Amino acid sequence: MSIIVEVKKLAYGGDGIAALPSGKTVFVAGGIPGDKVEIETVSEHPKYDNAKIVSICEPSPNRVNEQCPYAGICGGCGWQAMDYETQLKWKQQFILDSLGHIGKIESVESLVRDIMPSARQWKYRNKIELVPTFESGKMKLGYHAQQSDEIVPIDSCMLLSKSHASDPKSIAGALRYLKADSYDLKRVGIRASSRTGSTQIALWTAPGQFPRKAAADVLGDAARVTS
Repeated sequence: MSIIVEVKKLAYGGDGIAALPSGKTVFVAGGIPGDKVEIETVSEHPKYDNAKIVSICEPSPNRVNEQCPYAGICGGCGWQAMDYETQLKWKQQFILDSLGHIGKIESVESLVRDIMPSARQWKYRNKIELVPTFESGKMKLGYHAQQSDEIVPIDSCMLLSKSHASDPKSIAGALRYLKADSYDLKRVGIRASSRTGSTQIALWTAPGQFPRKAAADVLGDAARVTS
């Protein structure tokens, strides 16, 4: 059974907090303060429930369109639907709550300066780590899904610089050519420096033989890898 609630605030970790008609607290995955949403209970506990959004009846004024094509399923960037200023506000509040409620520190507002906003909300990371998975029998690379061990295959990542955003697709293709799945590939790291232009690929595999020279040559051609 679904019901309609209004999200009032955020919990540490990002879930929205609302109240059921009974007064019981419910944590709403993906909810933003100000949202009026139709929800469906996922799990029940003595003092609270967890729920997912079925539909958004009235969006929060702080809700924005998500830019990433994997938003909502990938676990990498959970707050894309919230405007940046509101993100900073809640991150600041989490710091104050941790110091005050958990650390028992008084007058925490006087101790914490305002968060300095970043000049870049996207394309700012120099390192990501991906996990191999299979889609229609073809090996791809991806991130863990939200609150799940499942892997979301991706072809690009908006966290990497523009010149490296499509590296996940290129590197996955190179690894398929190398038949890297036969070496029990566990994880793939991409480290790219916008300052020096260098790109490093790290591969985690089971112990044993691995075609290092062939991998270096193929990856070097696929993604301009320098090490």
